[in-house]
Order: sequence, then C-alpha cells, then structure tokens
Amino acid sequence: MTDIKALIAKLEAAPEGSRELDDAIMLAVGAEAIPHIETDDDEHFEVYESCHYTTSIDAKLPDERIRFSMLLAGGRHEAEAIDAAGNYHLAVAATEPLARRSAALKAREAA
Repeated sequence: MTDIKALIAKLEAAPEGSRELDDAIMLAVGAEAIPHIETDDDEHFEVYESCHYTTSIDAKLPDERIRFSMLLAGGRHEAEAIDAAGNYHLAVAATEPLARRSAALKAREAA
C-alpha cells in the first residue's frame, strides 16, 4: 500500500512531473493502467502504462474536484481540491499538474 502522505510530500517537492510519480499515483488510487499497442520491427505487443498524472492537467484522478488553480509569484503553482464533505485542501508545487494531483490526494485522504 502506498503511503499517501509521503507521496503528497514527493509531489510537492518534485521539480517536475515524472513517470515514476505517475506510477505511484496510479498505485495509490487503484487506477487501471492504460493499454496501447507498440511495435518493434514486425512485432506488435500491448503495453500498459499509467496516465500522465503529473505532466498533464487533463489526466485527473477519478474523484478529483479542483476548486481553483493559480500561478504564484516565484513560479510555483497552487491548487485547491474539495473533498466529499465539502472541505478544501490546498497544495503548492512546482507545476500545475503536480499541485492539482497533490490537492486531490489530500482531499481523497481526508474523505
């Protein structure tokens, strides 16, 4: 089981998104890997990978509800997510996708 608090800390400390962080988020929330076909010369095979949670604004968590996101002075990003009870959870990170996923994980953890 993934330690959500440790993952949130990694997201907020990361200088940029990465496939390693994407995989950690996928494991933490129990999301399904995305299948796609790759080719190598004449062979075709199916590969599974996580969503680009930490590099794409659109790759949100299944229950992610972002109230706002903004660029702060100094270049960091802030995002606020709403949990199921209507409480707000703020996160600050190097990029907007990292801030959004961190806030969403905070909201998910509080639920």
